Amino acid sequence: EEYRRDPSTTQEHRNRDFSIENVGPEGKISISGLGVDNEFLNVTINEKTRHYEGDNFWYELEGETSKGDPFWLQIESINPYQLNCGNEEVDFNSLGISTRDLEMYHVGDKSFSLEGEDFNLESGGEAQVYASNSEDDEDFRWYRYWNFTTAEGDVYLTVQQVENSTPEATVSYPIELSQLKIFELGIDVE
Repeated sequence: EEYRRDPSTTQEHRNRDFSIENVGPEGKISISGLGVDNEFLNVTINEKTRHYEGDNFWYELEGETSKGDPFWLQIESINPYQLNCGNEEVDFNSLGISTRDLEMYHVGDKSFSLEGEDFNLESGGEAQVYASNSEDDEDFRWYRYWNFTTAEGDVYLTVQQVENSTPEATVSYPIELSQLKIFELGIDVE
């Protein structure tokens, strides 16, 4: 199924730029040339979250592909955009590392190998996440994160741990703005 822009939504959103940071729940986007298989995905957005780490912030759009697979897109550094997205979860235990290992790594360290690729720690820290349906500035969760990348920078792996839960690992791929098409902005949220 290929999305088509609905002309009736253009009037409704005339006060909002048709840009990726303005997409919210019920928005529809497509992405071409994703990952090593150059996939084409149609995605319906279900959730938009805001993430803060000190003065730095970024958005994440979570949704579902037309095949029913989970999907997320991270939007950093508005102008120029830094975008990465994915829909592949990895079992944290399959990485062969522990939460103690995560705490010991330094930026640039070779950390682990996965499917023949070596991953190095690129960044890490603690952030707050706010859901799009949250109306209370005190309604957020803290989480820790570690971002890893291959030497070529063509595959990312992010580990996130909310409070004392089991860490979750996700593979994602950097994309260019030119790979994105927006068909519907969806609900207007910050």
